[in-house]
Amino acid sequence: CIIAEQGDGVPPIWTALPATAVLMTPAKYIFSNFTGNDLSKHFQYIFMQAILLIFVVWGVGSLLRYGLSRWISGMVISAFPYGTFLVNMVGCFLIGFIMFYTERFGSQSQPWRLLLVTGLCGGFTTFSSFSWENSQLITDHRVILFLLYAFGSVLLGLLATYFGIMAGKNI
Repeated sequence: CIIAEQGDGVPPIWTALPATAVLMTPAKYIFSNFTGNDLSKHFQYIFMQAILLIFVVWGVGSLLRYGLSRWISGMVISAFPYGTFLVNMVGCFLIGFIMFYTERFGSQSQPWRLLLVTGLCGGFTTFSSFSWENSQLITDHRVILFLLYAFGSVLLGLLATYFGIMAGKNI
């Protein structure tokens, strides 16, 4: 199975894949090409630690989202989904802040970005709930609330990310 011709500016590992690669998961294929010496075993160990840590931090973000969303929804009785809305706005701010703030540390910030942005904020923010709640608002014929929620989330989410970037810049 040829992906690219030799000399197309593509690294040699991507020029051709053996037929057995189609039957493997991506991680198994990657690991099968790095096995056999101590360096590759160390790489596998570090890689699996990173995946496990991101998974755990993602879980923490999900628990924080659930708790905060429930707390907000318990305080405000409304058809408008304030819980998800505020969680997503906080998440947008945090992503902007973390990405800009850690930029000054160059490649050393990559592990922190993976943990805090991919893990924590990835688990904390929720597009699926946003989508479901918009569907429910349309189904319930609450068109004005749907428009406010959908467009407000996008516009205010971009503003929150921008304010996060500005906060990261000023620290």
